[in-house]
Amino acid sequence: MTFWNRPQLTLAAMALALGAYPAHAGAVLDRVLAAGTLKVATDANWAPQSFVNSSNELDGFDVDVAKAIGKHLGVKVEFITPGWDIITAGHWAGRWDMHAGSMTPTKKRAEIFDFPAVYYYTPAAVAVHKDSKAKTLAD
Repeated sequence: MTFWNRPQLTLAAMALALGAYPAHAGAVLDRVLAAGTLKVATDANWAPQSFVNSSNELDGFDVDVAKAIGKHLGVKVEFITPGWDIITAGHWAGRWDMHAGSMTPTKKRAEIFDFPAVYYYTPAAVAVHKDSKAKTLAD
């Protein structure tokens, strides 16, 4: 499954380009290159970004991005699918090297994680039934 539009491709290319500078990458990149495998955590319950398809394989936009990063680095990609609560807890202890998923960078999360590159942006929207009396966010 691949459905990249031009802005997504541009952002993904920027993310890959930023990851190409080993001087800024540190110990994780060194470990990945030495092992020849990039271990990527993703939540398999977040279609269309990441999900298990009818062939029982991980699929989706985030999976495609992780595979592109692995290809760029010249390493295999191994997916790990812990629950969202485990991913966001931040105590990875080397079980995986990175997370590819729809995680909004927040101040609280930035205390735990580095967000070196945002590879797509989706503005939030609120919808209510047409018969709803709600007219503003305050409602």
